[in-house]
Order: sequence, then structure tokens, then C-alpha cells
Amino acid sequence: MASFAERLRELRIKKEIGQKEVGAIIGVSDSSIRKYEAGERTPDPKAIIKLADFFGVTTDDLLGRNKNTQVNKEISPEELTKLFESLPPEEQKAFLIRHIIPVLGDEPKK
Repeated sequence: MASFAERLRELRIKKEIGQKEVGAIIGVSDSSIRKYEAGERTPDPKAIIKLADFFGVTTDDLLGRNKNTQVNKEISPEELTKLFESLPPEEQKAFLIRHIIPVLGDEPKK
């Protein structure tokens, strides 16, 4: 059975989101997420609940107590807004170029 650190990393990668973005959504630094994934630090119970809610899994799933979990890749508009607003301006631009413009089908003007 996977450890919390392994499950967190697995869920984050399946959701195709970075450590910084996960940290922004749950209100911790990317270094905290990095330490959680390395098994060097354990989040408090409130953070575990936020992580489980964000990934659309139960806390048992997140803690590695259940097998065969499906990840909800959907991000709510509120989560996306919080994530976007937490990024510095240059990262906001990169986010738009990487994720929004391809959906719209337009190339960025140079």
C-alpha cells in the first residue's frame, strides 16, 4: 500500500498540476508540498482534508488506506481563480499561454 507521500505525488501528477499550484490551492508553500511528497513532513489534519477535497478523494485514499482510486481532474472555477491569482504576473502569462490559449485556438501575438 502506498504511503501518504507517494499518494500525494501520484495524485498531483495524475491531475497534471505542479507543487506550487497545489500549495496555493490549500494555502501552503510549494516547499511544504515538496516535503510532504518526500516524506520529510506531515501536513496537519486540516491540510489533509483540503488535499483530499482538492483531489476528489477521501482522506483514507490520500493516506494510502484504499486502493484503486480515480482522480477527479476537474478544477472548480474558484480553485482555478485562487490558483491564478496566487501566481506572479510572469507565471500568470505562462499559465494563460500553456492552458488557455490552446483551448481557444489562438496563437499569442508577439
